Parts: sequence; structure tokens; C-alpha cells
Amino acid sequence: VDLSFETDGRYNGNPLQVFISDNYTNNPATATWTQLNATIDTDLNAFNTWTSSGLVSLNAFKNKKVFIAFKYTSTTSAASTWELDNVSVKGTK
Repeated sequence: VDLSFETDGRYNGNPLQVFISDNYTNNPATATWTQLNATIDTDLNAFNTWTSSGLVSLNAFKNKKVFIAFKYTSTTSAASTWELDNVSVKGTK
């Protein structure tokens, strides 16, 4: 089972992060989140090209109900803007 998506970022700041949880119950602060290793756009000079995340394996969570979260963080001195598109989860039962 794989997750894939595309990102395009602009302005300096923290990268977008991707997490997965199999125990989310309507409160993100009480869930256990595992960060996923995905490729995120690094050319923040302009919105110009979409960057593929690659295939992000979700095999450790196969046959579980999961929640995917995209985490945006900023600071008082840097705040990127992110576009996210073509989110897909594909696999076999």
C-alpha cells in the first residue's frame, strides 16, 4: 500500500510534513503520529513545478484504519506557502 501526492511551495520557511496515525480519535494531540518519509518541494523561489512525493510505503499500517495528516508550521521570521494536489492511496487488500 502506497501514498503519493504532489507539492509546490513558495517563500522561505519550514517544509510541509506528512504523518500517519492508526489511533486518531478526534484529537490530534492525543494520537500517536509517525512521520512519513516523502519528497517535498525544495524550490521555494516560485510556484513553478509540482514535486512528486514518490511512493511512500504504508505497509506497516496495512489492514488498519489510518489517518493521514499534512502538517504546516511557520515562525515569526519565515512562513512558506504550500500547494498540495493529487493525493492518492493505492494498494491491494
